[in-house]
Amino acid sequence: MPLLLLLAGTFIAPVPGLVSGALSPASYLWQAARPLLQIGAAVAAMMGMRAWLDAGTGTPARLHVQRGLLKMPVVGAMIVRRCLRDFFESLALLLEAGMPMFDALPLAEATVTNPIVRADVATMLPMMVGGARLADAAAHLVSADATTTATLCALAGTGEANGTLASMLMRFSVAETAQLQQTQQHLAEWLPRIFYFFYAGLTIYRLL
Repeated sequence: MPLLLLLAGTFIAPVPGLVSGALSPASYLWQAARPLLQIGAAVAAMMGMRAWLDAGTGTPARLHVQRGLLKMPVVGAMIVRRCLRDFFESLALLLEAGMPMFDALPLAEATVTNPIVRADVATMLPMMVGGARLADAAAHLVSADATTTATLCALAGTGEANGTLASMLMRFSVAETAQLQQTQQHLAEWLPRIFYFFYAGLTIYRLL
């Protein structure tokens, strides 16, 4: 529906100019096609940006962009939540397979795509080598919000106390996945509505 509204709006808005003779047929087609070309260029640029962020090492430019993404409303929180979910899910699977903690941590760290969050979780291994528990090390994660940290520390502490750390970390990962899905569902419901309102108003303004 957003795509249909976009197509309809781009072709309807220049119609008054075509009817009045202010636009030639060629100019009308250009006026209608120009927003679509601009949107296509923006989408291509976003896809290229994503490929550029995923490729290569953490150069200063990439780190600057990644840091900016983490500061964006909603998007930043989703990136952090997804990265931590991937990390602790991988760690849970490795521990459940019988791998020692100090060997599992670097492998789980490699699953974190954002370099800022990856550097954050990398601080856990030195702390645990120094004698800290996983729950204590997780309490020092600066990328996670207070609620996520409290839940993680509670589950990890319980798992370390009764020998069910892998299952508790997996429970945390499942809960984070549910939260991500809920946020994505809300975005899927509200972003089209915002788009409809904005583009309908823009089309009416262009017609008037």
